[in-house]
Amino acid sequence: MNSLANDTVWKDRFKEIDTNIEEIRIPKLSPKQNTISQDEEWFEVRVKGYLERIRFHDYGKLYKIPGLYEKLFYEKLKCCSPSVVVSLLKDITTDFGGDPNEFRVLDVGAGNGMVGDELDNIGVDSIVGIDILPEAKKGNFSG
Repeated sequence: MNSLANDTVWKDRFKEIDTNIEEIRIPKLSPKQNTISQDEEWFEVRVKGYLERIRFHDYGKLYKIPGLYEKLFYEKLKCCSPSVVVSLLKDITTDFGGDPNEFRVLDVGAGNGMVGDELDNIGVDSIVGIDILPEAKKGNFSG
């Protein structure tokens, strides 16, 4: 498998982002809490001295703070699913004698465009990303 997003692609992307994030804090579960629902997960972010609590899946708020999605999911939580999925696609393509350069990809629910960046990294030439949230487009820094 090729390099993971937390090793190359997201770091290259993060270099292009002008961010004012000072700190991200993720609370620990109390001993009484084994799990919480996905909609209850939250973190705190400090930007320019102001501390705000945001739910993990409140993408509208996540995308409004430049670099927050990348810093939270790729740096803090070590997310590598975009690179893993794209690496699997590349491996299967190679196994069957295909060429990613020939792909035409429609990324539905593209969010900040990270999967598109990973696809571009393996040579996919035609990538279109769509997302229902207008904030996602503003947070997409890929070329």
